[in-house]
Amino acid sequence: RAVFNQANRYQLHFNTEVELSGRLMDDLTASQSGNRLLRLGEIKLNQQAMVGEVLASTRQKMTLRRGDYVIMTGKLEPGVGKYRAKVSHLKSIEAIDGGDVATGLRDWLEQRLRRFVSGERADLISAIVLGKRSKINRELSQQIRTVGLSHIVVASGLHLMIVVGLVRPFFGKLSRRWEVGGALAVASLFGLTAGLSASMTRALMALVVLLITWFYGRKTTGWRVVILLVATSLLINPLHLCGDLSWWLSYGAFFSVLVAVPAVQDYLFGDKKLNSISQLLLAVVVVQMVVAPILLISFGELSLIAPLSNLLVVPFLVMLMWLAGLVIMFADLAPLAWLVAYPLQLLSHYILSVMQLLAQFPRALIKLNLTNWQIGAWVVLTGVSIAWMSYKNWRLEQIRRSQLIAQLTTKSTNSSKI
Repeated sequence: RAVFNQANRYQLHFNTEVELSGRLMDDLTASQSGNRLLRLGEIKLNQQAMVGEVLASTRQKMTLRRGDYVIMTGKLEPGVGKYRAKVSHLKSIEAIDGGDVATGLRDWLEQRLRRFVSGERADLISAIVLGKRSKINRELSQQIRTVGLSHIVVASGLHLMIVVGLVRPFFGKLSRRWEVGGALAVASLFGLTAGLSASMTRALMALVVLLITWFYGRKTTGWRVVILLVATSLLINPLHLCGDLSWWLSYGAFFSVLVAVPAVQDYLFGDKKLNSISQLLLAVVVVQMVVAPILLISFGELSLIAPLSNLLVVPFLVMLMWLAGLVIMFADLAPLAWLVAYPLQLLSHYILSVMQLLAQFPRALIKLNLTNWQIGAWVVLTGVSIAWMSYKNWRLEQIRRSQLIAQLTTKSTNSSKI
């Protein structure tokens, strides 16, 4: 409650000129109107420390990076979404280098990549591999949104899973301790480099829980992991509940992957093993069903082409990240780097072509003007369905376990008699 009371202090300064300072939480991005958007945390308003984040916009061209400190004067207005306030009509703005080591490392890695890949391909690869989205133009950004592939250019659990999947076999050859420690170290470095967004923080927390339970030979359910991480996240920052779209989408997707997809798959197909394409298609459809209400509330839009675009693009992300990593690694060995860069350029060209083609499909992105009651009904129906399927799967597992115990007991009794 104290945090929410502090967050409401912004209202005392609305529609007045203020001096505000804060740290850039992400790279600058461009709005539809062409303004440059600054997402600020660690806020000081008129020299007074505040909670939450603030959004500022300016047309002034400045060289700003994630982690820099910004001091500005302008008009404070009510915020949107997770931002407690926004600053417009800037009269002055001053930037101070924050000396963010992780951002410096990311930019250095990007420079090595751009020696061999350029243009829109490099922009896309940098967003996917390094989480740097600032150079993606508005046209490409709209195409990504239209085809439902926004998650591939936001560093999240998908990217972390790929990175950890690539390094675990190497450390696993040493020992289980090395496998856990090495995977966590690489994952933490990747998270810091790409940026500790809500989705990345959630993914790191989930990875810690899953690796520790695996190390000690324990099993945990998706429900427990989701509840644990949601509770921990809200204890750290309860303001996530107040319109933080990235947080809601992140945990919506997380719930889908750990709880909803396994529940639907076990309920519909039982012990039948699905091929990789069928699993991916099922996952995309279920995730879309779960996060659709969040998207509809925020944008009033829904991508109908998303299942197809994910099928055509997501399977190639592992290869793209692997090739990009090799290009960065071999950047000082130009002939070898060029050899790896060629298939990387082909792959990035393929992904760009798929997005451009599918974005032109009629009604690829539709607008749905649903009422709050209709969206609420969607949420309740989806939640009840998933809970019911999870319960039925659990009951079936209990019955199978009881039957197995009964069979073992019978065999043991028969052996005793003999």
